[in-house]
Amino acid sequence: MRTNVERPLVLPAQTLGLLRRLARSAHPREACGVLFGNPRTREVLRVAELTNVADHHLDFAFDPQEQLDWWVSEEAEGRVPLVLWHSHPTAELYPSPADATCMAMHARLDHLIVSRWTARAFRWRDGVMPVELRSKPGWFRVG
Repeated sequence: MRTNVERPLVLPAQTLGLLRRLARSAHPREACGVLFGNPRTREVLRVAELTNVADHHLDFAFDPQEQLDWWVSEEAEGRVPLVLWHSHPTAELYPSPADATCMAMHARLDHLIVSRWTARAFRWRDGVMPVELRSKPGWFRVG
C-alpha cells in the first residue's frame, strides 16, 4: 500500500497551462504561489498566485500576510496546501540551493518548478527527490 508520501501529485489538465502563463507574465521575475487541494488524494483543486516580494528577480519569497490569508481561507473550505510552486525564468527545472533550503523548511509539502514549457515536482526526504506528476481532465478554481 502506498503512503501519502509516495503518492503522485495529481494536477487538473488546465493547471500546467495556467502556471506556464503565470511564469511567462512574471518574466523576468519568478512567479510563485501555492496549490491547494485534497489531503487524502493529493489532488490539486485550487491555484493561488502570490506576490513575489524577493529582492532579486531570480528568487522568490511570498508576501507573508497574503500567504496567511490564503492558508486560512482555503483551510476553512477543507483544502490544504499541497505544493509550493515557483517559476525558473532562465534556469533548468531543478532545485537551486535556495530552493533546496526552502524544501527542507517545508518538507511536508511538494515543490513544483515551472518553466514556459513544462514543470517538475520535488519533495524533501533527507534530500531532494523527484515526485511523479499526473494530469487528469477537470477544472479548478483560480485565485
